[in-house]
Amino acid sequence: MRTGASTLGSVARTETGALPAIGLCVTDSDTHNSQLVIFGYSSGLAWVLRNCRIPIEKKRVSSGMQLSRGDRIFFYTSRGCFGNTGADRGRIIGEAEVLTSLVHRPSPVMIGGREFTHECEIRLKSLAPFRQGVEIAELVPLLRMFPNKSSWSAQLRKPILAMPDEDAALVQARLSQIALPGGEAVETYWAGMMPTRRTPPSARYA
Repeated sequence: MRTGASTLGSVARTETGALPAIGLCVTDSDTHNSQLVIFGYSSGLAWVLRNCRIPIEKKRVSSGMQLSRGDRIFFYTSRGCFGNTGADRGRIIGEAEVLTSLVHRPSPVMIGGREFTHECEIRLKSLAPFRQGVEIAELVPLLRMFPNKSSWSAQLRKPILAMPDEDAALVQARLSQIALPGGEAVETYWAGMMPTRRTPPSARYA
């Protein structure tokens, strides 16, 4: 399996102000990878959901190049993603497909004080309603992506984590029982997400 890298932190709510249409993809390869994309803050998740893109910093381009058209990605939100570590759990909340290889943006985008120069487009395939999803802690004993069961959470400090095919199949099966197709659940996030402490004032939501 290949690993990519992309730091997804605090970010302004939207570039365009409108949720882009979700298109279709015809892949051109029979071999694809699965990745877990990790979100530590709600604002980073909001940017990705609104723009249907995974942003990559310049210093991460060599790793980001490993994301290929047709690859499958799952979205993981940490316990602190929505600003309430006491009530929330780390959950896998959605699935998407990579539509393009990494490309250079026409102009950089600032996310949480960092400049992102590259991106790849994605198609959102499914998304669980806000504060729902597959609790990853319950699956750790079954997941090969966490060989060290006693320190599995440390591996989630990476922005993107490769998933063996068996893990991806298990997660997809569990997620399909909760998630709604396409972007049907996106509006529940706009209604429920609040700015976290690390979100700068200019990036907060009304």
